[in-house]
Amino acid sequence: RIIRVDWVCSKIITPRFKSQMSIPAELKLENINGIYYLSANPVHELSVIYDQNALWENVSISGGSLKKIELECKPYNFKIKADDLDSGAVVAIRIFGRELLIKCEENCLRFGKHTLPLSILGKGLDLNVIVDKLSFEVYLDGGKVYGSFLNNNSVCDYNVPYLEIASNKDILINSIFKDYYNIGKEK
Repeated sequence: RIIRVDWVCSKIITPRFKSQMSIPAELKLENINGIYYLSANPVHELSVIYDQNALWENVSISGGSLKKIELECKPYNFKIKADDLDSGAVVAIRIFGRELLIKCEENCLRFGKHTLPLSILGKGLDLNVIVDKLSFEVYLDGGKVYGSFLNNNSVCDYNVPYLEIASNKDILINSIFKDYYNIGKEK
């Protein structure tokens, strides 16, 4: 078993905070059509600090409408899966006011100035995002794509305590899982 922890440098200027450690991730090699990919996913031991979770299945979002889920001002782990998105769909996922923009036609996710591929094979959405006050860690396509963000675009706005999903087209989200971390609690 190989575990990776990154040192994530901050672009946020503050006298007390310079950088942070990433979420520990388990690394695995995956063979897809004869090509090996290194995948990284949060270690399963994180479930020890999960406090309260919820699961929504088969969530329909009409083009131009908004799905809104209220959040508390805490660190969260979100897992969002959609097997079949319209190729012209543009899906905005906002967490505490910060937007992850998914452009299906371009097979990409945009977060601030950064762009990540949605998936290696260009099929569906498999998003796991871990959000803390100052950072977003994004795992896509079963961990084959990873991005860690610690900058002014990743600072949560707790005045906007929602997970919001909007799309320009009708879409079906297979599942939305949310869990928040309660660090320091005893089980």
